Amino acid sequence: MSELTHSDISEMWKPSKYVPTWDDCEDLEMYVEGGLHPVLIGGSFSNDRYKVVHKLGSGGSATIWLARDNQEERYIALKILTSDGSGRTRELQIHQFLAQQQLDFESAHVAPLLDHFSISGPNGTHLCLVFEVLGPSIASLRGYASETKIEPHIARKLARQVAEGVAHLHATKVALADLSASNILFRIQDINEWSVEDIYNAFGLPQAERVQLHEPLDFAEIVSRLDDPPRDLPPVDGRAPEMVYRPIDLLQSNLALIKPELLMIDLGEAYLIDNPPKCSDVGTNFNYGAPEIGFDDFPTPQADIWGLSCCFFEMRSAKILFRDDSAGMAGLLIQMSRLLGLVPVEWWNALGVGEESGDEEPADGDAEAGDDDVSAKVSQEEAHNSGREDELLHATVSEEQQGSQLQPRPDLRHRIRNIGKLNQWHRMTLIERRAKILEWFPKDDDGAVGRKIGILTRPPARLLRQEAEDLEDLLSKMLRYHPTERISVSDVLRHPWFSKRYQARGSRSKVATSRPQKPKMWLERYEPARYYDGWCDD
Repeated sequence: MSELTHSDISEMWKPSKYVPTWDDCEDLEMYVEGGLHPVLIGGSFSNDRYKVVHKLGSGGSATIWLARDNQEERYIALKILTSDGSGRTRELQIHQFLAQQQLDFESAHVAPLLDHFSISGPNGTHLCLVFEVLGPSIASLRGYASETKIEPHIARKLARQVAEGVAHLHATKVALADLSASNILFRIQDINEWSVEDIYNAFGLPQAERVQLHEPLDFAEIVSRLDDPPRDLPPVDGRAPEMVYRPIDLLQSNLALIKPELLMIDLGEAYLIDNPPKCSDVGTNFNYGAPEIGFDDFPTPQADIWGLSCCFFEMRSAKILFRDDSAGMAGLLIQMSRLLGLVPVEWWNALGVGEESGDEEPADGDAEAGDDDVSAKVSQEEAHNSGREDELLHATVSEEQQGSQLQPRPDLRHRIRNIGKLNQWHRMTLIERRAKILEWFPKDDDGAVGRKIGILTRPPARLLRQEAEDLEDLLSKMLRYHPTERISVSDVLRHPWFSKRYQARGSRSKVATSRPQKPKMWLERYEPARYYDGWCDD
């Protein structure tokens, strides 16, 4: 193979337009024609009706802002879509259809659309959607597995709410297609009487950083300036905002604001069951999307059952069922094969991969391990670099396993029965954790080490045997490769996992049908303890 020339490297090396900023902010490279609309806190929309006071979040197709509705005297969530996305989304049409069908949004656990309008800006025309202000998503709890824990019977109650919502939508002839834990949000207490100062006292002042352009240098100039002192960068152009903001972190605020009620959001991929789009026109979350969407011509409502099962597992375990995979769909199918059994041969054929790929041995760190230790898809360094501290634990292996290239192969029963199990990391003292972190990340400063020490302080509530058996039975009926073999959402709601009360230790796995007593706090936060000697099962 010939060596790369200077011109080859210059061609491959394409610097970004903007200087990167915080990881939890939108991708600044999306401030282009057809992309995001630049927004500044303090700005107003719709004839000064909505005034932006804080940032709620961002995604691949929109930014979401906390704004004050001066007409209705309330706070709202303002979703501003990309210009290109505004023309593609079905969200507005689906909401209008549901309103025409007189859907009971409260019973359907769907955030209703309060208002909509369009704006024009430097990057095009953008659809703006107005919703109720909601709290954190189910997915966000995964990153706080060490600090928050949902009471088990509340987790089942929340899961039932989502299933009821899917049932209402299916009865109205609407399917979601893109059901995921990121699109299921908690409701919060009424904040409409709060002043803007109250908002900032509760959620913190907006954290802002100035947006700057990269200097237009070629590769040779970049190399020549590596040792130069920092210099001022050019001001931002007209397409991006002057400032970029970090979103509110509701899980770092008062947990009492969060209510044990869920609403589904983002119906941009939803469709009318009687008029489905082509699967190629349906965008799904890689971790939750039903696999047949990648191979069939048209989606079916049963794809929602697959996504629902992934959400159930995450609500109860604070872990994701299927992880991102650098190998794309082939890697996802391998994960499914290990968890559920071999996938249909025609899927492998469609990818141009042999059937035997579904039966490969897992690579190092690619599967969850035994009772006391877990390994994950990502390596220690990958977990660190990607900011996924909730996966740092998965890079911990026991001394017996350190010399082994292969980890035990998991299956659905193993994953469910390992929920809440203590492992090596949980049993370490803070001093032992610090030593291990410094061994893994010798370049970390004290702040980074301190942040990692506290992660995954306690596991989620442990499943008793009866609940584990019921949850396994439910998920195994939902996670069928062929859509026609999956149970219906009505069957899901009738499953005993929702109605039983699983007794704590001492009851010898008795199962009662009476409603459990309401705990003092349904969502708990733990502070890192000084030493961890292990805990009893819940």
